[in-house]
Amino acid sequence: MRRSLPVLSVLLCLAAPAIAADQRLLFTGTLTSEHNDNFLEYSDNQLQTFKDGTHPLRFAVGSTDDGVFSPGASLTWEIDQGQGRRHALRAHWNGDFHAANAGADHRTYSGRWTESFANGRRLQAGVVKLDNFYVRQLRDEDLAVGLGDARWQRAQFDETAITGSWREPLGGRANVGLAYRHEARTYEPGFTERTASANQGLLSLGWTELPHRGEIEIAGGYRALDAEATDNDAVIGDDDDVSYHGFLGSARGRMQLGRSARAVRWTGDLGFDLETRDYTSDRPTDPFHFGRNDKFTGIEAGIGAAWRRWDARGWFRVENNDASLGTSAAPTSDSGSYHLNRFGIDLSWSGTLWTAASGHTRTR
Repeated sequence: MRRSLPVLSVLLCLAAPAIAADQRLLFTGTLTSEHNDNFLEYSDNQLQTFKDGTHPLRFAVGSTDDGVFSPGASLTWEIDQGQGRRHALRAHWNGDFHAANAGADHRTYSGRWTESFANGRRLQAGVVKLDNFYVRQLRDEDLAVGLGDARWQRAQFDETAITGSWREPLGGRANVGLAYRHEARTYEPGFTERTASANQGLLSLGWTELPHRGEIEIAGGYRALDAEATDNDAVIGDDDDVSYHGFLGSARGRMQLGRSARAVRWTGDLGFDLETRDYTSDRPTDPFHFGRNDKFTGIEAGIGAAWRRWDARGWFRVENNDASLGTSAAPTSDSGSYHLNRFGIDLSWSGTLWTAASGHTRTR
Protein backbone atom coordinates (compact mmCIF):
# COMPACT_ATOMS: atom_id res chain seq x y z
CA MET A 1 0.00 0.00 0.00
CA ARG A 2 2.78 2.44 0.93
CA ARG A 3 4.62 1.71 -2.34
CA SER A 4 1.53 2.64 -4.34
CA LEU A 5 1.06 6.03 -2.65
CA PRO A 6 3.79 7.85 -4.65
CA VAL A 7 2.37 6.56 -7.95
CA LEU A 8 -1.14 7.57 -6.91
CA SER A 9 0.11 11.04 -5.95
CA VAL A 10 1.70 11.54 -9.40
CA LEU A 11 -1.47 10.45 -11.18
CA LEU A 12 -3.54 12.84 -9.08
CA CYS A 13 -1.19 15.71 -9.90
CA LEU A 14 -1.45 14.97 -13.63
CA ALA A 15 -5.22 14.65 -13.46
CA ALA A 16 -5.78 17.81 -11.43
CA PRO A 17 -5.74 20.22 -14.42
CA ALA A 18 -8.18 18.00 -16.29
CA ILE A 19 -10.58 17.83 -13.36
CA ALA A 20 -10.61 21.60 -12.98
CA ALA A 21 -10.89 22.44 -16.69
CA ASP A 22 -13.28 22.03 -19.60
CA GLN A 23 -12.62 18.92 -21.67
CA ARG A 24 -13.80 17.52 -24.96
CA LEU A 25 -13.10 14.59 -27.26
CA LEU A 26 -13.12 15.44 -30.97
CA PHE A 27 -13.37 13.10 -33.94
CA THR A 28 -12.26 14.03 -37.44
CA GLY A 29 -12.79 11.83 -40.48
CA THR A 30 -11.06 12.62 -43.77
CA LEU A 31 -11.18 11.26 -47.29
CA THR A 32 -8.98 12.21 -50.23
CA SER A 33 -9.46 10.97 -53.76
CA GLU A 34 -6.77 11.92 -56.27
CA HIS A 35 -5.29 11.02 -59.63
CA ASN A 36 -1.51 10.97 -60.06
CA ASP A 37 -0.12 10.57 -63.58
CA ASN A 38 3.35 9.41 -62.38
CA PHE A 39 2.91 8.14 -58.83
CA LEU A 40 6.32 6.38 -58.64
CA GLU A 41 8.17 9.41 -60.00
CA TYR A 42 9.59 7.67 -63.08
CA SER A 43 11.90 9.54 -65.42
CA ASP A 44 10.97 10.05 -69.08
CA ASN A 45 13.33 7.21 -69.96
CA GLN A 46 11.59 4.83 -67.56
CA LEU A 47 8.13 5.87 -68.73
CA GLN A 48 9.09 5.15 -72.32
CA THR A 49 10.62 1.78 -71.37
CA PHE A 50 7.42 0.84 -69.56
CA LYS A 51 5.31 1.89 -72.53
CA ASP A 52 7.48 -0.08 -74.99
CA GLY A 53 7.31 -3.21 -72.81
CA THR A 54 10.95 -4.12 -73.58
CA HIS A 55 11.94 -4.71 -69.93
CA PRO A 56 8.84 -5.94 -68.05
CA LEU A 57 10.85 -7.34 -65.11
CA ARG A 58 12.00 -3.84 -64.22
CA PHE A 59 8.46 -2.91 -63.25
CA ALA A 60 5.94 -4.37 -60.82
CA VAL A 61 3.01 -2.09 -61.62
CA GLY A 62 0.12 -2.35 -64.04
CA SER A 63 0.26 1.35 -64.93
CA THR A 64 2.44 4.37 -64.22
CA ASP A 65 -0.58 6.52 -63.36
CA ASP A 66 -3.15 5.66 -60.73
CA GLY A 67 -6.04 6.80 -58.62
CA VAL A 68 -5.29 6.98 -54.91
CA PHE A 69 -7.98 6.65 -52.25
CA SER A 70 -6.86 7.95 -48.83
CA PRO A 71 -9.20 7.66 -45.81
CA GLY A 72 -8.12 8.97 -42.42
CA ALA A 73 -9.38 9.29 -38.86
CA SER A 74 -8.21 11.13 -35.76
CA LEU A 75 -9.22 11.50 -32.12
CA THR A 76 -8.21 14.59 -30.16
CA TRP A 77 -8.58 15.03 -26.40
CA GLU A 78 -8.55 18.71 -25.43
CA ILE A 79 -8.30 20.23 -21.96
CA ASP A 80 -9.04 23.97 -21.80
CA GLN A 81 -7.96 25.74 -18.62
CA GLY A 82 -8.95 29.19 -19.89
CA GLN A 83 -6.94 32.34 -20.63
CA GLY A 84 -5.27 30.69 -23.60
CA ARG A 85 -3.92 27.69 -21.68
CA ARG A 86 -4.85 24.47 -23.45
CA HIS A 87 -3.57 20.89 -23.70
CA ALA A 88 -4.32 18.52 -26.58
CA LEU A 89 -3.42 14.92 -27.37
CA ARG A 90 -4.16 13.63 -30.89
CA ALA A 91 -4.00 10.14 -32.44
CA HIS A 92 -4.27 9.81 -36.20
CA TRP A 93 -4.40 7.06 -38.85
CA ASN A 94 -4.21 7.43 -42.60
CA GLY A 95 -4.07 4.94 -45.46
CA ASP A 96 -3.18 5.22 -49.14
CA PHE A 97 -4.95 2.68 -51.37
CA HIS A 98 -4.23 2.52 -55.09
CA ALA A 99 -6.93 1.62 -57.60
CA ALA A 100 -4.69 -0.25 -60.06
CA ASN A 101 -1.53 -0.99 -58.08
CA ALA A 102 -2.31 -2.46 -54.67
CA GLY A 103 1.38 -3.24 -54.13
CA ALA A 104 1.99 0.46 -53.53
CA ASP A 105 -0.51 0.75 -50.65
CA HIS A 106 0.81 1.98 -47.31
CA ARG A 107 -0.42 3.25 -43.95
CA THR A 108 0.62 5.99 -41.55
CA TYR A 109 0.08 6.20 -37.77
CA SER A 110 0.86 9.26 -35.71
CA GLY A 111 0.45 10.86 -32.31
CA ARG A 112 0.85 14.53 -31.37
CA TRP A 113 0.90 16.46 -28.11
CA THR A 114 0.16 20.21 -28.18
CA GLU A 115 0.57 22.79 -25.41
CA SER A 116 -1.03 26.19 -26.08
CA PHE A 117 -0.21 29.26 -24.01
CA ALA A 118 -1.49 32.80 -23.68
CA ASN A 119 -0.86 35.25 -26.54
CA GLY A 120 -0.78 32.48 -29.16
CA ARG A 121 2.37 30.64 -28.12
CA ARG A 122 2.33 26.94 -28.98
CA LEU A 123 4.55 23.92 -28.41
CA GLN A 124 4.10 20.61 -30.29
CA ALA A 125 5.79 17.22 -30.18
CA GLY A 126 4.86 14.13 -32.16
CA VAL A 127 5.80 10.76 -33.58
CA VAL A 128 4.91 9.36 -37.02
CA LYS A 129 5.15 5.74 -38.17
CA LEU A 130 5.06 4.85 -41.88
CA ASP A 131 4.79 1.18 -42.90
CA ASN A 132 5.68 -0.55 -46.16
CA PHE A 133 6.34 2.46 -48.38
CA TYR A 134 7.03 1.16 -51.89
CA VAL A 135 9.74 3.08 -53.76
CA ARG A 136 9.87 1.11 -57.06
CA GLN A 137 11.82 -1.81 -58.52
CA LEU A 138 15.55 -1.15 -58.09
CA ARG A 139 18.56 -3.07 -59.34
CA ASP A 140 20.11 -5.30 -56.66
CA GLU A 141 23.86 -5.13 -57.28
CA ASP A 142 24.47 -8.23 -55.13
CA LEU A 143 22.66 -10.50 -57.58
CA ALA A 144 24.56 -12.15 -60.43
CA VAL A 145 24.89 -10.10 -63.61
CA GLY A 146 23.75 -13.12 -65.61
CA LEU A 147 20.25 -12.78 -64.14
CA GLY A 148 19.66 -9.74 -66.34
CA ASP A 149 16.47 -7.86 -65.57
CA ALA A 150 15.64 -10.33 -62.78
CA ARG A 151 18.08 -8.29 -60.68
CA TRP A 152 15.40 -5.60 -60.39
CA GLN A 153 13.76 -6.24 -57.01
CA ARG A 154 11.08 -4.60 -54.90
CA ALA A 155 12.44 -1.76 -52.74
CA GLN A 156 10.40 -0.59 -49.76
CA PHE A 157 11.06 0.88 -46.33
CA ASP A 158 9.52 1.57 -42.93
CA GLU A 159 10.05 4.96 -41.31
CA THR A 160 9.70 6.42 -37.84
CA ALA A 161 9.83 10.19 -37.45
CA ILE A 162 10.00 12.37 -34.33
CA THR A 163 8.81 15.96 -34.72
CA GLY A 164 8.79 19.11 -32.61
CA SER A 165 7.84 22.74 -33.17
CA TRP A 166 7.43 26.08 -31.40
CA ARG A 167 5.38 29.11 -32.50
CA GLU A 168 5.97 32.58 -31.06
CA PRO A 169 3.89 35.71 -31.80
CA LEU A 170 5.87 38.72 -32.95
CA GLY A 171 3.17 41.24 -32.10
CA GLY A 172 0.25 42.29 -34.19
CA ARG A 173 -0.56 39.73 -36.86
CA ALA A 174 2.86 38.13 -37.33
CA ASN A 175 4.37 35.01 -35.82
CA VAL A 176 7.59 33.04 -36.12
CA GLY A 177 7.97 29.28 -35.95
CA LEU A 178 10.73 26.74 -35.48
CA ALA A 179 10.29 23.09 -36.46
CA TYR A 180 12.53 20.02 -36.27
CA ARG A 181 12.10 16.52 -37.71
CA HIS A 182 14.22 13.40 -37.26
CA GLU A 183 13.63 10.33 -39.44
CA ALA A 184 14.87 6.76 -39.13
CA ARG A 185 14.32 4.88 -42.40
CA THR A 186 14.84 1.11 -42.63
CA TYR A 187 14.91 -0.71 -45.97
CA GLU A 188 14.12 -4.39 -46.32
CA PRO A 189 16.92 -6.90 -47.16
CA GLY A 190 18.31 -6.37 -50.62
CA PHE A 191 18.71 -2.61 -50.25
CA THR A 192 19.97 -2.16 -46.69
CA GLU A 193 22.62 0.23 -48.00
CA ARG A 194 19.77 2.75 -48.37
CA THR A 195 18.80 2.53 -44.70
CA ALA A 196 19.27 6.07 -43.41
CA SER A 197 18.61 8.73 -40.82
CA ALA A 198 17.63 12.30 -41.66
CA ASN A 199 17.49 15.59 -39.77
CA GLN A 200 15.49 18.59 -40.92
CA GLY A 201 15.03 22.08 -39.49
CA LEU A 202 12.67 24.85 -40.63
CA LEU A 203 12.23 28.51 -39.75
CA SER A 204 8.90 30.05 -40.75
CA LEU A 205 7.37 33.51 -40.69
CA GLY A 206 3.62 33.95 -40.95
CA TRP A 207 0.93 36.61 -40.99
CA THR A 208 -2.70 36.02 -40.04
CA GLU A 209 -5.90 38.08 -39.87
CA LEU A 210 -5.11 39.79 -43.16
CA PRO A 211 -7.89 41.26 -45.36
CA HIS A 212 -10.46 38.66 -46.41
CA ARG A 213 -9.27 36.47 -43.53
CA GLY A 214 -6.04 35.97 -45.38
CA GLU A 215 -2.98 34.09 -44.18
CA ILE A 216 0.57 34.03 -45.56
CA GLU A 217 3.53 31.89 -44.53
CA ILE A 218 7.07 31.63 -45.86
CA ALA A 219 9.55 29.04 -44.62
CA GLY A 220 13.15 28.04 -45.19
CA GLY A 221 15.32 25.31 -43.79
CA TYR A 222 17.92 22.62 -44.24
CA ARG A 223 17.72 18.84 -44.59
CA ALA A 224 20.48 16.23 -44.39
CA LEU A 225 20.10 12.49 -44.99
CA ASP A 226 22.90 10.11 -44.00
CA ALA A 227 22.63 6.62 -45.56
CA GLU A 228 24.43 3.46 -44.49
CA ALA A 229 25.94 3.15 -48.01
CA THR A 230 26.91 -0.48 -47.37
CA ASP A 231 25.12 -3.79 -47.05
CA ASN A 232 28.03 -5.32 -45.09
CA ASP A 233 28.82 -8.01 -47.64
CA ALA A 234 32.31 -9.08 -48.71
CA VAL A 235 32.41 -6.67 -51.66
CA ILE A 236 33.53 -3.15 -50.75
CA GLY A 237 32.38 -0.05 -52.62
CA ASP A 238 29.75 -1.70 -54.83
CA ASP A 239 26.74 -0.14 -53.09
CA ASP A 240 24.86 3.09 -53.83
CA ASP A 241 25.29 6.03 -51.47
CA VAL A 242 22.04 8.03 -51.42
CA SER A 243 23.24 10.52 -48.77
CA TYR A 244 22.51 14.17 -49.51
CA HIS A 245 21.92 17.59 -47.99
CA GLY A 246 20.06 20.62 -49.24
CA PHE A 247 17.83 23.65 -48.83
CA LEU A 248 14.08 23.60 -48.21
CA GLY A 249 11.83 26.54 -49.01
CA SER A 250 8.11 27.20 -49.30
CA ALA A 251 5.55 29.99 -49.57
CA ARG A 252 1.81 29.63 -49.00
CA GLY A 253 -1.18 31.91 -48.97
CA ARG A 254 -4.87 31.49 -48.21
CA MET A 255 -7.85 33.86 -48.25
CA GLN A 256 -11.64 33.82 -48.11
CA LEU A 257 -13.25 34.29 -51.51
CA GLY A 258 -16.80 34.80 -50.32
CA ARG A 259 -19.72 33.55 -48.29
CA SER A 260 -23.01 32.30 -49.70
CA ALA A 261 -26.51 32.83 -48.34
CA ARG A 262 -26.44 29.28 -46.95
CA ALA A 263 -23.40 30.09 -44.81
CA VAL A 264 -20.94 28.27 -47.07
CA ARG A 265 -17.49 29.87 -46.77
CA TRP A 266 -15.38 29.76 -49.93
CA THR A 267 -11.59 29.96 -49.76
CA GLY A 268 -8.69 29.90 -52.18
CA ASP A 269 -5.08 28.89 -51.57
CA LEU A 270 -1.80 28.83 -53.45
CA GLY A 271 1.52 27.23 -52.51
CA PHE A 272 5.06 26.91 -53.86
CA ASP A 273 7.83 24.50 -52.76
CA LEU A 274 11.53 24.54 -53.60
CA GLU A 275 14.08 21.91 -52.57
CA THR A 276 17.69 21.22 -53.50
CA ARG A 277 19.68 18.03 -53.01
CA ASP A 278 23.47 17.87 -53.17
CA TYR A 279 24.41 14.16 -53.13
CA THR A 280 27.60 13.42 -51.22
CA SER A 281 28.59 10.07 -52.76
CA ASP A 282 32.36 9.84 -53.27
CA ARG A 283 32.16 6.69 -55.41
CA PRO A 284 32.71 7.05 -59.18
CA THR A 285 31.24 3.54 -59.48
CA ASP A 286 27.89 5.00 -58.30
CA PRO A 287 26.90 6.91 -61.47
CA PHE A 288 23.40 7.82 -60.34
CA HIS A 289 24.56 9.66 -57.19
CA PHE A 290 28.24 10.60 -57.62
CA GLY A 291 28.40 14.33 -58.37
CA ARG A 292 24.61 14.56 -58.60
CA ASN A 293 22.54 17.67 -57.81
CA ASP A 294 18.74 17.92 -57.85
CA LYS A 295 16.34 20.84 -57.87
CA PHE A 296 12.69 20.17 -57.03
CA THR A 297 9.78 22.59 -57.51
CA GLY A 298 6.12 22.13 -56.71
CA ILE A 299 3.13 24.41 -57.30
CA GLU A 300 -0.30 23.75 -55.82
CA ALA A 301 -3.60 25.63 -56.02
CA GLY A 302 -6.90 24.85 -54.37
CA ILE A 303 -10.44 26.05 -53.77
CA GLY A 304 -12.22 25.10 -50.56
CA ALA A 305 -15.72 25.25 -49.12
CA ALA A 306 -16.75 24.96 -45.46
CA TRP A 307 -20.29 24.34 -44.22
CA ARG A 308 -21.08 23.56 -40.62
CA ARG A 309 -18.93 20.54 -39.70
CA TRP A 310 -17.97 19.75 -43.29
CA ASP A 311 -14.97 20.91 -45.28
CA ALA A 312 -14.18 20.23 -48.93
CA ARG A 313 -11.25 21.27 -51.11
CA GLY A 314 -10.45 20.67 -54.75
CA TRP A 315 -6.83 21.03 -55.75
CA PHE A 316 -4.26 20.65 -58.52
CA ARG A 317 -0.50 20.16 -58.07
CA VAL A 318 2.44 20.11 -60.48
CA GLU A 319 5.84 18.72 -59.45
CA ASN A 320 9.12 18.80 -61.36
CA ASN A 321 12.49 17.37 -60.34
CA ASP A 322 15.54 18.28 -62.38
CA ALA A 323 18.53 15.99 -61.73
CA SER A 324 22.01 16.91 -62.91
CA LEU A 325 24.26 13.84 -62.86
CA GLY A 326 28.04 13.59 -62.63
CA THR A 327 30.24 13.02 -65.64
CA SER A 328 30.47 9.28 -64.90
CA ALA A 329 26.81 8.72 -65.83
CA ALA A 330 26.22 7.20 -69.25
CA PRO A 331 23.85 9.08 -71.62
CA THR A 332 21.30 6.26 -71.38
CA SER A 333 21.28 6.21 -67.57
CA ASP A 334 18.08 6.86 -65.68
CA SER A 335 18.60 10.51 -64.80
CA GLY A 336 16.28 10.72 -61.83
CA SER A 337 14.51 13.71 -63.37
CA TYR A 338 10.74 13.44 -63.38
CA HIS A 339 7.54 15.40 -63.86
CA LEU A 340 4.07 14.65 -62.53
CA ASN A 341 0.60 16.13 -62.24
CA ARG A 342 -1.84 15.47 -59.41
CA PHE A 343 -5.40 16.59 -58.84
CA GLY A 344 -8.02 15.58 -56.32
CA ILE A 345 -10.59 16.48 -53.72
CA ASP A 346 -10.32 16.43 -49.92
CA LEU A 347 -13.35 15.91 -47.68
CA SER A 348 -13.46 16.12 -43.89
CA TRP A 349 -16.00 16.06 -41.08
CA SER A 350 -15.35 17.09 -37.48
CA GLY A 351 -17.54 16.68 -34.43
CA THR A 352 -17.45 16.55 -30.65
CA LEU A 353 -18.04 13.08 -29.23
CA TRP A 354 -17.84 13.96 -25.53
CA THR A 355 -17.55 17.04 -23.32
CA ALA A 356 -17.00 17.67 -19.63
CA ALA A 357 -17.30 21.13 -18.12
CA SER A 358 -16.62 21.84 -14.43
CA GLY A 359 -17.40 18.28 -13.40
CA HIS A 360 -20.40 17.83 -15.72
CA THR A 361 -20.11 15.22 -18.46
CA ARG A 362 -22.01 15.07 -21.72
CA THR A 363 -21.81 12.53 -24.55
CA ARG A 364 -22.90 13.47 -28.06
